[in-house]
Amino acid sequence: MALSPDGQTIAYNLRKPGGEDDKRGKSWWEIHTIKTDGSNPRKYVTKPQSGYTISWGTKGEYIYFLGYRKDHDSHTQVYRIPVMGGEAEMVTGHETTVRNYKLSQDGKYLAFTSRDPLSRQEKLDASYGKDWIVYGENYKYTRLYMM
Repeated sequence: MALSPDGQTIAYNLRKPGGEDDKRGKSWWEIHTIKTDGSNPRKYVTKPQSGYTISWGTKGEYIYFLGYRKDHDSHTQVYRIPVMGGEAEMVTGHETTVRNYKLSQDGKYLAFTSRDPLSRQEKLDASYGKDWIVYGENYKYTRLYMM
């Protein structure tokens, strides 16, 4: 849940269970807004897309969120969607999954964390089912990035 910069609107997540035709255990995180007085409820991100870890742009013009969209990228990325309506756009496009993010107070920068990618050999090994993790070898660090 996140309060808009002007304090007038709340953006929040609503978890929706999958339907009869969906894979067992599948659910979606929808993004909704509502005025603090309870008026003007709106949906922004709904099934089959999912959005979570929401925050507002500094001027309240966008809602930022983490999401995974097969048609854009194979990893979770930071997206933003205009509050006045329109399609969500990918902001980060990083080579691995974005785990967390934060906008600077002036809105000029975005910091995010992401784990090191697999090496070419690790990807090849995983494709053959060699996906085990050996303690102390080939450790993947979570790093901080800024854009």
